[in-house]
Amino acid sequence: MKILKILFSIGLITLILIFALLYFKIFDPLWNPFRANPDKIIKKARENFSQLNSFHSDLEIEIIMKNEGEKRLDAKFLIDKDRREIKNQKIKTDFNINFAEGKEEYSLSGQDILIGKDNFIKFEKFPLLDFLTRVGFLPNEIKDRWIKLDLETTRELLETLQEEIGIEGLVENFERSKFVQEETEKKLKDLLAGKEFYLVKKELPDEKINGKKFYHYVLILNRKEIKKILPDLMKIYSWAIFNLLPENFQPPPQDKERIVADLTEKIDQTLEKIGETEFEIFIEKKELLIYKINLKKEIDLAEFDGGGSLILKLNINFSDFNKKFDLIYPAEFSTIKEIFEEIFRPMMSWIQSQKRDEQRKKDMEKIKEGLDAYYNLYKNYPVSKTMPSEIKIKIDEKEECIFENCQRPKDPGQGPCPDYQWIPNFKNPQKFCAFACLENGKFFAVSNKGIREIEEAPKTLDCW
Repeated sequence: MKILKILFSIGLITLILIFALLYFKIFDPLWNPFRANPDKIIKKARENFSQLNSFHSDLEIEIIMKNEGEKRLDAKFLIDKDRREIKNQKIKTDFNINFAEGKEEYSLSGQDILIGKDNFIKFEKFPLLDFLTRVGFLPNEIKDRWIKLDLETTRELLETLQEEIGIEGLVENFERSKFVQEETEKKLKDLLAGKEFYLVKKELPDEKINGKKFYHYVLILNRKEIKKILPDLMKIYSWAIFNLLPENFQPPPQDKERIVADLTEKIDQTLEKIGETEFEIFIEKKELLIYKINLKKEIDLAEFDGGGSLILKLNINFSDFNKKFDLIYPAEFSTIKEIFEEIFRPMMSWIQSQKRDEQRKKDMEKIKEGLDAYYNLYKNYPVSKTMPSEIKIKIDEKEECIFENCQRPKDPGQGPCPDYQWIPNFKNPQKFCAFACLENGKFFAVSNKGIREIEEAPKTLDCW
C-alpha cells in the first residue's frame, strides 16, 4: 500500500512536471497540446518585426536558366535599416550582382545610402562605366565616387536638357511621374492591407541555431487570395503605365480594358503553370522574430512552350535587431547635374560634333553634285576666288538654281572653319577643289576627281 502511494505520488509529480514543461513550452514537441498555433505565431512575428527600430538583413538571390547552355544571375544585398525617425528613415545597402552566360561574365557592385528622401549611390563595378572609361568618355574617378540622386537636382537637370537640347515635356513628364508614383503606392497599400498571401503547409520540428530555438514552418503562396486581388492589382499597374505615357501614345478606353483583362489572364495562367511555391520560415521562439526565410523553386519551361528549366533560390537572414548604427551623409559627393556637366555633356557634345561632321559631308556631296551638273552643261566649272554662294544654270532658256533656295549649303557652325573652303580655279576651270573642316581634325574634300576624307587641308586645285 505504501509503495502504491509512493508510485502514485511519483506519477502525479511526473504528470505535473510534464504538464508544466508542455504548458510553459520548455519541452515543446509538435504534439504539444499547448503548442502555439502557427498562424498566430507568424502573425505575431510579423507584428514584432514591423515594430523594430532597426535591423540588418542578408539577401541572396540566384536564378539559373538551363536551356542549351546555362545562364546564371546571382545577387547579394547587405542591408542595414534604421527607422527610428519615421520621416527620416535610413537604409544602407551593399550590392553585388553577377551575370554569366557561357564564358561571358558581368558584374555590378557598389553601395547605396538612403536618408529620408536623399539617395546616394557609389559604383565599384559597372560594365557600362568600365567600357566608357576604356574608350575615353569617362574619367576613372567616376567609380568609387558618391553620386547624390534627389528630386530637386533631377528636376534642374531636366530643365537644362529641355532648354538646351530641345526635348519637350521632360519636366512635365517628371512631375507627372512623381504624382503617379505617389498615387500608385497609396492604391497598393489600400489593396494589400489585411491580406494574407501565404498558407501554412507544414509545421516542422523546432531547430536550434547558434544556441537559440526556432519555430520552423513550410509556407506556400495563397493562390486563391492572389487570384482574388489580381484584377485590381493589374488595374493599378496599368493605370500607372498608361498615365506615364504621352497623350498621343494613349490607347483608347476600350483597348485599355482589353489590355488589362488580357494581362490579368496571362499572369493567372503563368501562376497556374508555375504551380505550388513553397518557402521556409524560421521564427525565434523567445522574442518571436523572423530570423530566416528560404525559398527554392524549379520551373519546367516546357510548360511555357520552351525547353529546359529555371531554378530560383532566395535566402534572407535577419539579425542585429534594434541595434543602433550610425549612418551619415557622405562627406563628398556629386549631384546628378554635376555628373551630367562633367561626363555626359562632353559625351553629348561629341555626339553632336559627329552629327555636324556628318552634315558637312552631306553638304559637300550636294555641292559636288551641283558643280558636276554645271560642268555637264557648260563643260567647265564655275570660276571663283571663294566658294560660290549660289550657282545658276539655264535650262530651255530658263534660269534655275542648282541649290535649294538658290543658296549653297553652309557650315553648321562650331567647327574649326567659319565656312566651307574653296581653292581659286581662275587658271584652270576644268578643275575645282572644295572642302569642309571637320571637328575630328580631318578634312572632307570634293573635287573633279571625286570625294575623299583627308588628313591635311588642300592647298592646290589637285586637292589631294
